[in-house]
Amino acid sequence: MGLSLLSIISEEFTSTREDLPVIRKEELKLLLSKQCNVIIKFFIEYLQYLKNVPDRRSCAPQISKALETFSSYASWLELSEDIDWIRAITTIQSFYDSNISSISIACLNCIVELMSKQFIPKNAEHVILGAFNVMLQVTQRAVDVDLDEEYLEKVIFLISQFMTRHVQRAEKIPNFPMTNFLNNLLKITFKQTDYQLYEDCLDVWISLTDHLVGQQDVSRKQSDGNSLYHHVLLTLCQEVIKRCYLSMNSIYLDQIDDERPDAQGRTDQDLYLEKCIDLIESISSCTSPLLIIRGILSTPISKPIDAKFYMRCIARLSFTFCDHFESTQNDVLMLISRVLQWLNEPVLVVDVFELIRIIIPWLTMYNSKSVNSKQVIESILDGCYKFPYGVSNMRRVDPILHASCKCIRHISTDVKPKYLMELEAFKKILSCFKNYLDPQFANSKFGTNVPITGTIVLQDLAVAASEAIFCASHDESWQTKTFSFLMGSSSNVENDGLLIVHRYKSAMEQKDVNNICLLLDVCGSIIINLQSIQSKQIVYDSFRDVISSIPIVLKFNNSMIYSTTLQFVHCVFRNLKSQCGQSFVEQVVTIVIDGFQNDNSSNAIVNLLDIFTVVIEDGKNRFVGIHEKIISILKRMDPNVAPDSFFKLLFDLLKFGWSIYFFDINLQMVTATPKSINAQNDFVFIMSCFLNAFKSTSTDLNVFDENVKHLVELNNTTRLFCRPFFRGEMCGAFCNVFLDVLVKKSHPLLKDKIIDIIFRMNVGDCWNLFFSFLQAFLASKNLSEEEIKVLIGRSFVGNLYQKDVQQFTKCLTNFIADLCFLLK
Repeated sequence: MGLSLLSIISEEFTSTREDLPVIRKEELKLLLSKQCNVIIKFFIEYLQYLKNVPDRRSCAPQISKALETFSSYASWLELSEDIDWIRAITTIQSFYDSNISSISIACLNCIVELMSKQFIPKNAEHVILGAFNVMLQVTQRAVDVDLDEEYLEKVIFLISQFMTRHVQRAEKIPNFPMTNFLNNLLKITFKQTDYQLYEDCLDVWISLTDHLVGQQDVSRKQSDGNSLYHHVLLTLCQEVIKRCYLSMNSIYLDQIDDERPDAQGRTDQDLYLEKCIDLIESISSCTSPLLIIRGILSTPISKPIDAKFYMRCIARLSFTFCDHFESTQNDVLMLISRVLQWLNEPVLVVDVFELIRIIIPWLTMYNSKSVNSKQVIESILDGCYKFPYGVSNMRRVDPILHASCKCIRHISTDVKPKYLMELEAFKKILSCFKNYLDPQFANSKFGTNVPITGTIVLQDLAVAASEAIFCASHDESWQTKTFSFLMGSSSNVENDGLLIVHRYKSAMEQKDVNNICLLLDVCGSIIINLQSIQSKQIVYDSFRDVISSIPIVLKFNNSMIYSTTLQFVHCVFRNLKSQCGQSFVEQVVTIVIDGFQNDNSSNAIVNLLDIFTVVIEDGKNRFVGIHEKIISILKRMDPNVAPDSFFKLLFDLLKFGWSIYFFDINLQMVTATPKSINAQNDFVFIMSCFLNAFKSTSTDLNVFDENVKHLVELNNTTRLFCRPFFRGEMCGAFCNVFLDVLVKKSHPLLKDKIIDIIFRMNVGDCWNLFFSFLQAFLASKNLSEEEIKVLIGRSFVGNLYQKDVQQFTKCLTNFIADLCFLLK
């Protein structure tokens, strides 16, 4: 009963319960701390008495309870000189090798609590050394004896606390047996047959490698000149790699689910391999990356299931190829030759393309230093070509097509060979693209009802090929000619220009919804990826007829065309706004606004908001006429449909259009006045949207966070919080909402940011207003005048909080805690 009472006292006196004011919590903890010397002394004497009982099993419940209660005190007590911690550790140590599992685990819990302390005073380092000694003995026991799973799990957790918090301290201890300890940990790791325990061991090693990577000198030297970690880490890496080849570890890896993917499409087996690769990468950073990657490259691969890990691991370590370019040429050429052979294995194709895409930076160096680069690139392009052209089922192989086209695109933009257009493989890819534009080919290949499923092929191939054209040469006439070739100049159709434009016009005449959407997607994919001014002008001239048809297409009474056209307009305005001209932009925006319906899809609304944002971000106020129209359509929208885009647009309206709403933009003055009643109403509407989002309990945490950032940035650029039209009721409304959020604890992760913005809104000469807001807020909670006076007076003592945000945070935190206590 006495032990139970001590346990309850520890829990209650140190709890974070909300029904006690902050001051009372501190008093209780201080009161208990003064008696802890007596309490710990009682534990030591009681445990020593129990240790001498002949039949330990008869008193096992008492021993376990005493150790558990000691553990609860050790979790919050500081390592002060007043307590004889060494005697306590020595007493606890006598129980760790007990044959009674509950006692052994309770003993380890005590040592874990001591090991978990981040800050160790200099006069208490001897205490943590005592905990280290227990850990070393426990580790040796785990090697020598087969322990039960629960005890072993606790041992691994103890070691993890040492690795994350104290390994640097142990390195400085003379004669600390680090090598012996790491070798024991190595044996424990690969002794595990349960994959969860094995993963826990890997986490311990990851903590060690993270520590080493963070050190300037990662190769700690012993007195004999040998690296402290080098040999152990290389052995660890070798064994981890062996465990990852699935064909050789089927019995062990059958425990890991490889069928049910998570939200990101990854199975437990994928996550396991990812963790192993993370560790291998960290080890390579601490030792010899070239040695490790060559060890992986030399591994014979007999089954496709092993090739997945092989390629993913090589992809992660591919930086080694560039860092050691001269010495890795033969290795990479052998690797490329090997992985291209795996393109015949459907389950490996995506990984092959992903690996090739990642080592393209090495190909850039190889291109400039070797005459064989042409053959290497041609062989890769040959491998890429067969998938977009040879596919017969679009739906089944979309990921393969996407990976192939992405690889082509990276070769086109990163390698940038001047002879790219001369390569036969690349010419075949361009012909493949032109075939997809040919109606007869598309119909024979996919049938007349599936043109939309080919979008990914056309988009990726179009982007890859067009970027290659604009990167391969700076000759504008050559670029124009080659781009016309790519898009299929239609010489047999008079005055119709490019084949893609001719197909688009034909689709418009026939009102072919599917093909209109498909071709707009292709053109938009090319436009959005343009970089140079000359490439933008070439593409604009080529697609002028498509772009000029936007006002007509927007008037089609079809939701799919409307949504696709909005996306295309966003691409055009993002990259070709200056080429289109101000009058065309205003015309399109007006049509978009006039055609908006409240029941449009969320995708259409997101695209619509993005279009407005691009126009507003012009920054030169050339589009003053459409600000009011944008506000009018925002008033009809539900912010919850696309909150990120909605509030980003509101923020941009004020940030880039401040002078549209107010006469004075001089940041040294705070006397700006609205230009008109409409301007004032629009400003009030924008601020009300932010205020209502903060009020709503359904507002997403990320949206809430972004909106706080928006207001802070507006204040930084326009001194919003100091303006007379913001002070008063508007500032009070925001403060009330933020205080209510803090009291309800609806967004605890944003507590510091909320307190910071309250401070910013009231800093300067606004504190009298703040306290009037505060009193009104407390009055709304049905508190008496006396309670309000005491609450404010006790929390906001002095005036330091008026200048220091940290002091204000402390005062407001205490105020909220005491208020929560009163409202209970």
